[in-house]
Amino acid sequence: MVDTDSSTSSYNDTLDFFEKAYNELEGSSRPKKKIVDRDRIHANEVLMKDYFVENPVYNAETFRDRFSLPKHLFLKILGDIEASEEWFQERYEGRGKRSFTPIQKCTSVVRQLTTDYPPDQFDEYLAMLDRTSCECLQFFCSVIIKLYAREFLRKPTRHDIPRIYVVYEAR
Repeated sequence: MVDTDSSTSSYNDTLDFFEKAYNELEGSSRPKKKIVDRDRIHANEVLMKDYFVENPVYNAETFRDRFSLPKHLFLKILGDIEASEEWFQERYEGRGKRSFTPIQKCTSVVRQLTTDYPPDQFDEYLAMLDRTSCECLQFFCSVIIKLYAREFLRKPTRHDIPRIYVVYEAR
């Protein structure tokens, strides 16, 4: 059985050693950055309770208003992205902390795209820094293009045009 306290202590000692060595080589006397625990696990629980559990706080209509797409479509896109891109899968960071869940990452992106708010707008709700939100947006866009470009980012065919007109007339 591994003693987690001693292995954590050993890990921290090693990390401190390398940080000091790096600072000496760089001639840097910058103070050590303080890491703020934003409690992303709690933020995920709140997000799940609000929208994605069996009896969520907000109904499907509210979801569609806030995300500008139906929940089933959001979940389908999320599943496709999670299956094809490792970055969107849940994992652990170098510090041993759990990363953001795929649903948190996609929620950040979709809310940025639908509301045109800056990336730091959802910091308190998703516990996500603006830098991470921007990364999510970049990865999301590249994955969406990779997954759906052939089907949706092409010129319409002769068979597509009548369908498009029918949908347009219905609106």
